Amino acid sequence: NALFDRKAPLLLAHRGFTPEAPENTLASFRAAARHHFFAIETDVHQTSDGVLVCCHDSSLRKMYGSDIIIEEATFSELKDLRVKVGNNVANLPDEDLRLPLFSEYLSICKKASCVPFIETKGNVVGEVLSMVEKEGLIDVSVLSSTDFEHIKEARRINRDIFIHHIFTDDECMMQIASLGNG
Repeated sequence: NALFDRKAPLLLAHRGFTPEAPENTLASFRAAARHHFFAIETDVHQTSDGVLVCCHDSSLRKMYGSDIIIEEATFSELKDLRVKVGNNVANLPDEDLRLPLFSEYLSICKKASCVPFIETKGNVVGEVLSMVEKEGLIDVSVLSSTDFEHIKEARRINRDIFIHHIFTDDECMMQIASLGNG
């Protein structure tokens, strides 16, 4: 795969560059881009009204101090929440601490020529791939999941996206090999 055909080490900023900013925030994504990471990883959930957002957990308890479940809330119910924990949280502008839209993350990756490394959470594969394709990033992106059904769905929808199964086993590796580009 041309995406990984490089001689130098390929560094991935997991949930953005968290030494400088809280995970999965606009600030962490921008920091990763500034530091020229090969890829920026994020996790994608969908709100009850269909908005794709970046957050690791389905609950906002850990980062935002709220018991709200992303999939059970509308984006308007989430847009005023701010990250409460993480590196430099007290020094970042309010705007950088809100729940990021997936489209904003893709824009940062695209502008910096960083590979979007996207972990799907919940029923979002089709919507994620549609947005990635619309942004012209499908052949330079990775769709990743712990749920092998997400991997198979991604391949059914699109032959060009690179697929990655987290915590895979021998059987799943063989299936990925047969699916191709993974």
